[in-house]
Amino acid sequence: MFKISGYERFNEFRLIEKGWSSDKKYIGKAKTGENIFLKVSDILEYSTKKAEFEAIERISQLGIPMMMPLQFGTLDSDGLVYMVFSWIDGTEAEIIMPELTIADRKKLGYESGVILKKIHSIKAPSVQQDWAERFNSKIDRNIIKYRSCGIKVPMENRIINYINDTKDYLKGRPQTIQHGDYHVGNIFITPDKKLGIIDFNRWDYGDPWEEFNRIVWTVHSSEIFASAQLDGYFGGAIPDEFFRLMALYIASNALASIPWAMPFGESDVNAMLRNVDEMLVYYENFNTYIPKWYIKY
Repeated sequence: MFKISGYERFNEFRLIEKGWSSDKKYIGKAKTGENIFLKVSDILEYSTKKAEFEAIERISQLGIPMMMPLQFGTLDSDGLVYMVFSWIDGTEAEIIMPELTIADRKKLGYESGVILKKIHSIKAPSVQQDWAERFNSKIDRNIIKYRSCGIKVPMENRIINYINDTKDYLKGRPQTIQHGDYHVGNIFITPDKKLGIIDFNRWDYGDPWEEFNRIVWTVHSSEIFASAQLDGYFGGAIPDEFFRLMALYIASNALASIPWAMPFGESDVNAMLRNVDEMLVYYENFNTYIPKWYIKY
């Protein structure tokens, strides 16, 4: 199906039908039993995908458990750009979570926080736009798109007021590389209960704490795992400022998710609306900025 120099022994490719990305993802199999992960995109995305691969290469040098980048190139006859990664033999954490003991959830959640902290050790280029300016513009766009989408969420004024009242905490925030979609759907757990991080295609530079706007999906699977992730990231001493900003990032992302989901259909919109309802419960209609799901161990 695909003829990739150096990987000719992988002659069977099975499409992985999961995710919202326009990329096509495959597991490549060899008769020897080896597997690789292959991602292909339209060749018009060459520059974007090259930058993505180079960012993943930088992250791979940190020594964290992840799908290791192996090769980048083009399949000119097919009009495609491709990336080859090592395969992680495991299962998404969100799927296997019910089978894990409380002790395992604490341990693996803590380790996932330590790993994320290492990812954030890579500083953003100095030419990055000031974070407060950049994210305030994003907030404005998110609110405009939400108000124009025709769907109203409960307590919208409370949500928007919290965002606006917390903007001052954006000032002076550092910027680092971001995974971009760090949650239990992109964290694999191997048969011997080790972690493996996948799917860096939403990587970016920004406030490292913004990364936690996706923790809501981890909370769905396990509040214990999510709580331990925060403890692992901060070594157990979580600053008050973090909780305020995490609530802002989650709230802004929750509003943006409604118009984002609309092209995908009613089921995805309803999932985002449920996310808003849960957010309001956890933050007590934004009468608090420390979520009810967080338990310090």
